[in-house]
Parts: sequence; C-alpha cells; structure tokens
Amino acid sequence: MTFYKDKPMIRRDIAKTARRLPRPAKTKSERREEAMTRILDSAEKLFAQDGRNGVTVRALAKEAAVDPGLVHYYFENMDGVFRAVFRRKSVIVNAIRNEAMDAYLAEHGDAPTVDGAFEVFLRPMFETIWKDPTYWTNYVAIVSHANSSPFGGAEAMREAFDFTVGRFIDLLKRVAPHVPPQEIYWFYHLMSGSVTLTLAQTGRIDVLSGGLCKSTDMKSAFDSMKQVFSGGFETVMARHAKTAKVRAPRSVRKK
Repeated sequence: MTFYKDKPMIRRDIAKTARRLPRPAKTKSERREEAMTRILDSAEKLFAQDGRNGVTVRALAKEAAVDPGLVHYYFENMDGVFRAVFRRKSVIVNAIRNEAMDAYLAEHGDAPTVDGAFEVFLRPMFETIWKDPTYWTNYVAIVSHANSSPFGGAEAMREAFDFTVGRFIDLLKRVAPHVPPQEIYWFYHLMSGSVTLTLAQTGRIDVLSGGLCKSTDMKSAFDSMKQVFSGGFETVMARHAKTAKVRAPRSVRKK
C-alpha cells in the first residue's frame, strides 16, 4: 500500500532528477544544420515580402537571429542565399514531377496524349501546394517574381527547373512531332507565366470576380489551367496537322 501511495512522489523525484541531468551537447553538424535552416526560412520569408534586391545580409541575420558572419560563412553572399532558397524546395517539386512523368512514360510512352502530358506535369505541383499551403506560400511567391524578372530570375529558374521543364517539353514534342519546336517553346513560355502567376496567389482574381473565385483555391486553378492549355495545345496541333498530313487530336475533330 505504501508503495502505491508514494508512487506520484517517486515520479516527481525522477522528473526533477531528469531535468537536472545535462543534455547532450549538439554536434557541430547539428548546429550548422539548425543555423542554415533558420537562415533559409528567414530568407524565404523576406524575399517573398521584399523581393530579391530588397533584402540585406544584416536584415536577414536579424530575422534569423544569427551573426551576419554566419550568412557569409555558409552562403558567401545574398546571391548564394537566393540560389539556396530556390534549390531547397525545387528539389521537392521536381522529384514529384519527374516521378509522375517516369510513371506516365513507362505506361504510355509509345502513345502519349495531350491530356496526359498536361495532367502529369501540372497536377503534382498544384496538388503538392494545396495539400500544404503554409509551407509553400512564400516560396511560390519568390518563384513567380523570379520567373517574370530579368534581374537574376532567369539564372535562378534555369538552375532550379530547366531539367524537369525540358523533360516536359520533350514530352510535348513526342505528342506533337509535326509542330515546329519553336511553337512548343513559345507555348510553354506563355503557360509558365500563367502557372507562376496563379501559384503566387496574389488575390487579383478575387477582386476581379467579386469573390466568385479565390486565388487560394488551387484545385479549381488546376482544373481551369489544364483545360485551357490542353485545349490550346490541341488547337496548335490541329493547325499544323493540315500541312503535315496527320490527324488532328480527337477532341478537336469533334468540334
């Protein structure tokens, strides 16, 4: 009986003893990882708010609660920070899209379709963002700005996304071998601007539609975008089918 009566006191004594025990010191690698993550998280927030050229090392160090010297030590300068911010989450998006394209090509590589090509490229990106919007909001705002700016944006986009984008363009070429390559590149260029503007969730469509549409509604955005660009690409294919003497896409023939 005594044992059970005193059990809560024993537990309290054990807890007090555990609090007094020294915690294992973090390793150098752990401290480095923690500091770099804090810097990148803070940089992503500030870049989204103030743009690439609106953030200084001092402002970043203050936001991340680190010494400015650490920013230089880990990333050399703000260009290094900007590239690291871009790479960190582009790796996630690209892995998902590449995996989806691999699976699609394994099953439909001999006869890819317009609908399949846009589905496999657009859905993984939009779906990833609508499942965890808080994690992605600042990042996609930065990508949107970089995609529409000549001041360092083109280089960052090239490093982060060109390999995966190149695979998608190659898929479109396979779908439409009779369409001149330059038209496919222009088509992607126009789609890319639409994608990044939509992902930035600026709230512009909310105002224009009087609240009928929400820029945060990534599911509806994906559905509309896939319909618009799949249909647009089929129209391009149909226009060139006449001179190339190939059949237009089925959806175009039905019209």
